[in-house]
Amino acid sequence: MELRNAIRYRFTVPVVFRWAGPEAHLLQGEGVTRDVSTRGAFIVTPSYPLAGAALRLEIQFDRTNHNLKLISEGLVMRVEHGNLVGEDGFAFETSAFELQRNGRLVEK
Repeated sequence: MELRNAIRYRFTVPVVFRWAGPEAHLLQGEGVTRDVSTRGAFIVTPSYPLAGAALRLEIQFDRTNHNLKLISEGLVMRVEHGNLVGEDGFAFETSAFELQRNGRLVEK
């Protein structure tokens, strides 16, 4: 039974994410998207927060000029551990986002 509420678009773009670790230290990870929807994304990465963690995610859409970026806040819904290298990652559900071009707000 399909439980998804939004269409997923499969494409790979770089992401940077940040979350509060032990003793409120800010931690950072990098990875790539496996798929993205209006409700969230799946991030492939070797380093990830625990399920339930609040994080800030930056998706870089324009690799040539680095000028189109989606910044999102939300929660880690689940963590997946793959059997092969490059399969680890997490599902992220967004609660708020904004689109920026050249560091300026395009849409909230």
